[in-house]
Amino acid sequence: MLLVSNLIFGWTVDYDQAALQADLDAIRQAGAVSVQAVVETGRGRLSAKSGTAVEGTLSPVPENASFRIGSTTKPFVAAALLQAVAEGKLTLEDPVEKWLPGFLSPPFDGNAITVRMLLQHTSGIDDYLRDLPVFGGTKQEFETNKLTSYTLDQLLELGTAHPPLFAPGTSWMYSNTNYVALGMILENVDGKEWADSVKTRIIGPLGLMRTYAPAEETGLNGPHARAYQDFPPEFGVPVDATTLNPSMAGSSGEMVSTPDDLMVFWQSLLGGKILAPAELAEMMTTVPIPAELGAPEGTEYGLGIFKMMASCGEEVWGHNGSIFGTYGTNGFTLDGSRGAILWMSQVGDVSAPAGQTLDNAICQTK
Repeated sequence: MLLVSNLIFGWTVDYDQAALQADLDAIRQAGAVSVQAVVETGRGRLSAKSGTAVEGTLSPVPENASFRIGSTTKPFVAAALLQAVAEGKLTLEDPVEKWLPGFLSPPFDGNAITVRMLLQHTSGIDDYLRDLPVFGGTKQEFETNKLTSYTLDQLLELGTAHPPLFAPGTSWMYSNTNYVALGMILENVDGKEWADSVKTRIIGPLGLMRTYAPAEETGLNGPHARAYQDFPPEFGVPVDATTLNPSMAGSSGEMVSTPDDLMVFWQSLLGGKILAPAELAEMMTTVPIPAELGAPEGTEYGLGIFKMMASCGEEVWGHNGSIFGTYGTNGFTLDGSRGAILWMSQVGDVSAPAGQTLDNAICQTK
């Protein structure tokens, strides 16, 4: 009925409820225990889910389930800092030394690395995850270290224990350490915990009732599916990773949200309701990601946001995220009028079918 009705008005929508369900079932077949998605077609909203909330049961995946959003935390932090820039509290060209005096010692130069470089991953600071025991890559290392608490200071120290990857501003490399430092800067700028700043500036005004930064809270609030991860050599064997201490991610990736809340966030951000035009333009000023890093052609990074190219040639803006047990991806057209939010358990090669689902949601709703 949808296609027939649309043809009457002179336009078509090839992506419908059945198409979305088929895409999510493909993700489930790839190994995910549970998966959910919300798609805004520009003319209506679709929602679907596949799999079960608990492995080995018939328990349904809850509607609008809570999940850990991992690095999708980064655009929240970036938006909060850019609001502070608009208020004149800091500038994008401020050196890190101004806000974190003494934290970047030789061989780093805190006066050469700017806030912009942190936001855009052009600082040259290495990723602290390489030295975090819980990220050792095995089930045993995860189980042993999953409840360990970390401060932002500790995470920053891990990331700066290695020499610079390159001179500041001369190349690009994704590093969670950058956003740990940005969380600390946001705290100094606003005089409160970074999570409180994000709540006051972003979460509260948008009415995101189920979006929060859990600090060291090891469980999930609200209806949710269990999170599952597989580890070598037993790829495809789900390990329950729901319970963990998210301070391991801090301001680089500890937040929790829902598909509906993230839909509001992304449409508000790209629709100009969070940032003033000048700051939104800064956020969407991108640098290319070096081809040797394996990113799809045309992928670039702004200030806490990726720009990607769909197969139909349309720009897609968003920021994926993962943390043990959960992988999430999202992407929207330039004005936020069309796009999708997906989350799933990290069992099997879920990134490929998830990416295809996102591409379908963009290209088949033009």
